[in-house]
Amino acid sequence: MSFFEYEPEDIAPVEPGPEPVSPPWFGPPAGVIPTPLLARATIFKTDTALFTLEHLDVYPTGIEFTLYLRLRTPLDWHGIPWEPDGRKVSADNTEFLRLGFEFPDGSKWTNLPGQEDPFGQEPDGPFVMNRGGGGGGSRWEMKQWIWPLPTAGDLVIHSAWPALGIDETSTAIDTKLFTKAAAKAEQLPW
Repeated sequence: MSFFEYEPEDIAPVEPGPEPVSPPWFGPPAGVIPTPLLARATIFKTDTALFTLEHLDVYPTGIEFTLYLRLRTPLDWHGIPWEPDGRKVSADNTEFLRLGFEFPDGSKWTNLPGQEDPFGQEPDGPFVMNRGGGGGGSRWEMKQWIWPLPTAGDLVIHSAWPALGIDETSTAIDTKLFTKAAAKAEQLPW
């Protein structure tokens, strides 16, 4: 007798429908296995906070990566520090962790209000979307999707967090890594 032996039930088969097609700025393309890059970009590091971008999965259309945030002292509010999620985001709100990406061509994305609604039509410039994760208190690990794949040059990550005394800072990643990795992504033959 097999471990997986069972008595089949009389259940009508379910006919699969067409798989929904998401726009490319919403996330990784279906049927593609990315090329992983074990790289880390330290966005900022102080005596009280560490914010990094790492675990990059490179696709031909964009990059999925993880943002890690560690704090010495837990925050006394809930939510992801770099996502507006109902908090008033303005120049005088010091609790909001400002985050932005500048592409080699000069186009940019920030987490400040005023970005295009990605659900209506293709954004005019780069777009970043939360892909899940978790955290709270003094640690967060959140997957993000950045679209499109940056062209040759430097992808510059900008950040500032006034509540923690972190002035605007930036760090650059050479996109040659992404171009080479995107070419190695494996795709199902459609």
